[in-house]
Amino acid sequence: MASCSSPLPSRIFRGWNAGSTAAASPSRSARPRHGGPVKPPLLRYPVRQTAFVVPDLESGIAHWVRVMGAGPFVVMRDFVGIDLTYRGEPSDTAVDYAFGQCGDIQVQLIAQPGPGRSIYRDMYAPGEGGFHHMCALVPLEDWDSQVAAFADAGYELAASLTTSAPVVYFDARADLGCFVELYGHTERSAGFFAELRTLHEGWDGVTDPVRARVPRNQEAS
Repeated sequence: MASCSSPLPSRIFRGWNAGSTAAASPSRSARPRHGGPVKPPLLRYPVRQTAFVVPDLESGIAHWVRVMGAGPFVVMRDFVGIDLTYRGEPSDTAVDYAFGQCGDIQVQLIAQPGPGRSIYRDMYAPGEGGFHHMCALVPLEDWDSQVAAFADAGYELAASLTTSAPVVYFDARADLGCFVELYGHTERSAGFFAELRTLHEGWDGVTDPVRARVPRNQEAS
């Protein structure tokens, strides 16, 4: 792998010469054109978490600790949540979660050991894994408006549940290649994000990379 001081391979520069100052600025015809006024994005709040399906939590955590320096990970087993729905129908599909911090963003790892329909099986068969969704914390005073914005734009409500706050998942795979999670911003949900950041900042990268946690009222992100 090239170091930070090494010249970048020329193949990554799409259509311009890295050694030419004049070519570094795209031509007028190459710049994006807007056909009308710029509309604000549907998502009004920053992405705070990226989530990945893994075949099993143990190997997934080990890879994220070794490769990315993420962690330590807080693990929750057999999580269902309250009033879980999948595609508008009640669901009792249980999953295993692991949450850890990686720099400025939280990472969630998800494994589904047993059978059952879920938004995770919508993308990955047993034994498979990869990127699944992004999560934003939405203030409760703007919750209905933010949820309606995604629904009105045509994104299907794929799953919903309640933890320490309301949670919904919209299927945005046609446009983004993933799901979008909206998670209610409460003192307790924000506190969980802060807790993981504090654990990460005080961690030596080696000691106790896995921290078990018994879900309180099935609370998780």
